[in-house]
Formats: sequence, C-alpha cells, structure tokens
Amino acid sequence: MTVKRKVSLSPERSKANMVQIGLGNNQTFIYNFEGSERWNSHMQWLLGSCSIWSAEEFLGVAVEPVEEHAREASEAASERLPRVMVMQAAIGQSENGKGTMYVLKVQDKLEGGGTDGLRVELEYLRNMSCLGKAHPDFAECQARIQWKHSVCVQMEPREVDVMSWESLVKKARFKGTEVLLIDAEGSDACILRSMLEYCSRCPEELPDLIQFESRGHCDRLEDQGVEKDVVDQLKEAGSMLVSPTWCK
Repeated sequence: MTVKRKVSLSPERSKANMVQIGLGNNQTFIYNFEGSERWNSHMQWLLGSCSIWSAEEFLGVAVEPVEEHAREASEAASERLPRVMVMQAAIGQSENGKGTMYVLKVQDKLEGGGTDGLRVELEYLRNMSCLGKAHPDFAECQARIQWKHSVCVQMEPREVDVMSWESLVKKARFKGTEVLLIDAEGSDACILRSMLEYCSRCPEELPDLIQFESRGHCDRLEDQGVEKDVVDQLKEAGSMLVSPTWCK
C-alpha cells in the first residue's frame, strides 16, 4: 500500500522549508510540531534554520518507505500541518521503479510482550529498515537479542516504490529546500548523488543546509569511501562542510 497525503500547493513551485527522507517512528519535524513525547531538541535546532515556524504555513516534504511509519506520520501531519506532504517511497539514484526494503518481521515486534530490554532492542530494529539488503548492523543485533532474550528476529523483504530526486521534486512540486535531512540507513550517499545530479542542471535548487548520517553504513553497503566522496561532490557543488562527524 502506498501512502501519499495530498496537500494544497500553489501552482508555482515554492521552496520547501524542510525535506526529510527516512522518518522511522521518531525524530521527525512532524512530531516536533505535534508537541508529543517524541519532540527532539536536535530536530528543533534544524527547524530553527527554517524561515517559517508556523505549522499552518510550514512547507515540508516527508518521505518514508515503510508503510506503517509513513501512515503514522501522515496522520500526525493531517492534524496540524496542512502544507506538508508525506509520501511512502524510497529515494534512489535511478528513475522510478521498484526496490526491496528489508523490514523487521511483524511477528518479531512482539507488541505488548517481552521485557523492557527486548522492547528497546526491537524498537531500534524497527528504525533499521534498509534498501537492497539487511542493515549492516543487523547480524550483530540479531546475535545480541538471541543471546540476551532467546528470541530469533528476522528481517523480511518488502517491495517498495523507488524514485529519483528529480521525480520527488516533480511529484511534491517544490523548488529547492532550506533544510534537507536524510537518515536512510546506508542509502544516504545514493540519495545525495541523485540530488546532486538533478542540481547539476538546476544549481539554484541546491539545499541550503544538508544533514545526513555518516556512520559508515553507506561505505559498508556500497564501497569504502563513498561517504567521503559524496561530501567532496557537495563541496564542488558549492556546499561547505561545517560539522563533520565521521565514525571511526
């Protein structure tokens, strides 16, 4: 099932205040506007870089490939954020197509059951969905859960829509963004390359502020050095590295 929340946008493309790719079920700009227990101080710092703080006027795009996360975010946005579009899809470098997402199996979520420690572990895995193959850290988490809780967890493959950055721009109808936030569990570099390819033709649409995960997941899924390479490409495009957090 595909979740796509329709919003009323002007005929002319407008600059988005924030585009967030990879929501999970916490730390999204949507939940900060919601004011729930999922409010996050770092997310609020990123929102402070936006020119609009009003929920009624905030123009945002939220992209999440996992159906349940996308639906939850869409329901939260519908209450306070009339100009936020939530789309269920994965962003890749290629044009529109299908991909395989590896997601924690439903029966392994043990809703309402298990110890507090096990629930924390499973909640972590719920936010480790990965495109193309299981998350690089999954085998380690799986072994730890088996040893500590005698539970064998698995990731299951799901077919998801995959679109390029250009397709996202056309479908969501935005023209650049003040903040681009990516947390895609190893697909970050691929998404950035897709964005840079589009912006090489539309340089005025390069995001003002970009944050992505640089914990080595991209290197492990693709090849060593891809995270550094994409940072070099961003610099060449005109961006400035202000807060490197390389994972050793």
